[in-house]
Amino acid sequence: MDEQVLKLIDELIAFWNKLPSHYRDNLIERIIFKNSSFLTSTERQIVSELHQRMSSEEYESLPKYMAHRWHQNEHQTHDDPRCQLCVERQIQIECEVIEQQRERERKERDLREKITASLNELFERDFLAADSQFADENIGEGVISCDDYNQLKASFVKSWAARVLKEELDLEQAAAVASINGNILVTARAGSGKTRTLVTRAIFLQKHCGVSPRELLLLAFNRAAVDEMKNRLRKALGNDLPHVMTFHALAHALVKPQERLLFDDQNSDQLGLSREVQSVIEEHIESDGYRELIKELMLAYFKEDCQRIVDGQLRTVEQLVITGAVYRVSASAETV
Repeated sequence: MDEQVLKLIDELIAFWNKLPSHYRDNLIERIIFKNSSFLTSTERQIVSELHQRMSSEEYESLPKYMAHRWHQNEHQTHDDPRCQLCVERQIQIECEVIEQQRERERKERDLREKITASLNELFERDFLAADSQFADENIGEGVISCDDYNQLKASFVKSWAARVLKEELDLEQAAAVASINGNILVTARAGSGKTRTLVTRAIFLQKHCGVSPRELLLLAFNRAAVDEMKNRLRKALGNDLPHVMTFHALAHALVKPQERLLFDDQNSDQLGLSREVQSVIEEHIESDGYRELIKELMLAYFKEDCQRIVDGQLRTVEQLVITGAVYRVSASAETV
């Protein structure tokens, strides 16, 4: 090997000479995989020069060269052949350990790539069933965690939206679209894309997952938001749109009133609801079936105040107003 390469390896060894061997091996492995962010500037310079002077095959065997050089430096004063054999055996063992670790990492990467490809095929084929299959069939095999799985789902949706809708979603928006089972709460500042996320979720469910538009309902607080969602949906779905309406329209559709709705409008002095309630009360007071019951209820509730009126203890206008209703309902009662 080039003398300059050996010199550079010795310089690098000098920095790590006091470290435990397993930690040194880890440092070497990280260098092989092009991760030198943890090194000092001097160490990075040495690694850079090594990379330039060594071929690809030599650089990938750097752990072996460094281990050999390390033991040469540690035992260079020993002339006993048995010591040299021990050193070589130790080097062999360490190289075997490194190779085994590499093999495990290769197998794990291969398995992870295989499972990822399998999950992406499942997302493409039957997105709605993916969650249950991942949980029930142990598709992850201990390699893909739940967080990894959710990230894969979000990445798939992000890619799908870009490919099919020409829509760019960030990973949080894509995760909201991908969360199709159970409830999900999306909170974000105004203008951050909540409506776009909601609409994309509806399009994804209908267009990719095959959900019928009659099974989807999108609600908004005002007509402007409803019109905006309909316009966005129409661009992707044509006229085959899901239900999109205001909360008020949904309530009206559920109640389906045959007559006009009753409500009090204080601003225009329209008290339709109050008058209707009062008329119902008066009708029941006049009814033989309810008169006695209402009288009993009112007397039970205002019994103490009634007694005070009889005893002449109520004097203020407010007190008399509060209990005045008792006389109207129970004027014929023997206690008044």
